[in-house]
Amino acid sequence: MYRSRPNRRLPLPAGCTALNRSGYMQCQIILPSCWVDASKLEAAIQSAGNPHGPNVFDVQIRFPVGCKLMIDAAIRLLSLANQLAYGTRRVKLHFDQGEAGTMGYLNRVGFFDHLAPAIEVAPHRPLYSGAALYRGCNTGLVEIARINKDERDKGLPTRLTDALMRPCGTRRDAAELEGAAWTIFAELIDNVFSHSRTPLDGYAALQVYKNGSSRILVGKNLGAKSQ
Repeated sequence: MYRSRPNRRLPLPAGCTALNRSGYMQCQIILPSCWVDASKLEAAIQSAGNPHGPNVFDVQIRFPVGCKLMIDAAIRLLSLANQLAYGTRRVKLHFDQGEAGTMGYLNRVGFFDHLAPAIEVAPHRPLYSGAALYRGCNTGLVEIARINKDERDKGLPTRLTDALMRPCGTRRDAAELEGAAWTIFAELIDNVFSHSRTPLDGYAALQVYKNGSSRILVGKNLGAKSQ
C-alpha cells in the first residue's frame, strides 16, 4: 500500500522560528552581554538570519543584562529598526534591564526621539527625552541628529567638529586637523543628500570615550572611526 511521505521542513536560519504553516518567520536578534560596536552588531544580525527576508514579518531585538551599545552601533540599529518598520514588519525592542541598562543610554543620546512610532519597546518607551533634557551637558557627545533632505541642519558639521577637537586642542596640528575634520563631516553629510534614494532619514552622532577614542557615524551606511 502506498504511503505518502511526511512533509519535511527545511532547517531555519539561526534565530528564526516558524510561526505558521505559511512559512512566515520571526527573526530574533540577540545582542551580546558586553560592549557592542558596529562590528559586533553586524555579527549578531548575521547570526540571526536575514531580518529583511521576504518571509520574515516579525523582528524581535533583545538587549540582555550587561549589553552596552556604543554610538556607532546605536545609529546602525536605529536605521535598521526604522527600515524594517517602513517595510511593514512588526519590530519590537526588548530591554531586559529597562532604563537602568542600555535603554537609559539610548534615551540620553536621542535614540527614541528618532525611533519610528510603530516600533514597540518593552518594558515601555521612556517617559521623557534624555537628549532634550541634557543636550549640551556632555561636551564629548553630539546627540543623534536627523539628516533630512528637506530640513538641512547647517550647523551639524561644526558641532561634530567641535566635539572631536576638544580632546585634541593641545596638538600642534590642531588647526589643520579641525579644518580637515569639518570638511570630512560636511562631505559625508552631502553624500547622504546626493546619493540616498530612500525616503527615510539619515543620522549622525559622535561620542568621545574616556580612553581618548572617538566614534562617529554619519548617514545610513557611511561611518568613520578615529582613535
